[in-house]
Amino acid sequence: MIDIGSSRSGLRSSPPSIVEISPSDIARRRLANWGAIQADTVRVIRRETFEYGFHARRHLLIAHERAERHDGETHIEGLPKSTRREFSCKLSFVPAGHRFHGWQIPRVLTRVAYFYIDSQHTLFDPEWPTHDQPSPVLLRSSRLEYGAQTEGRSRQFRSIER
Repeated sequence: MIDIGSSRSGLRSSPPSIVEISPSDIARRRLANWGAIQADTVRVIRRETFEYGFHARRHLLIAHERAERHDGETHIEGLPKSTRREFSCKLSFVPAGHRFHGWQIPRVLTRVAYFYIDSQHTLFDPEWPTHDQPSPVLLRSSRLEYGAQTEGRSRQFRSIER
């Protein structure tokens, strides 16, 4: 397996601007750009081992629509690696500047959306007049799931029924 973000000579290449997937032909992607936020929808088309990685100066929000693996691991810099097998309908957040990488042997054909958030964009400028800011988005669900990582101890995902 290759180290995503490294060249064949072993030297670090520049960080990818979107989540890099290897082999690249295992997935179909659609990109949309809204200035401060860029979306990348990814659909894996074969049940073969693949790797992924990301490291940039912007936040990454990952919405796993459908994701189950036979084997694999995911690592977000600063947190313990995860070997969770089923993570459909889960959200993951990678803070700007932190490395995110992993590999998996998918059990199902993965569908995920990556949202790249440029916190330096003027959209997030605290000096921007409030009347020009977009309205907040309300997300409704009959079930809210959350998880937390504190001082190296992992808390399990919990559900709140509404």
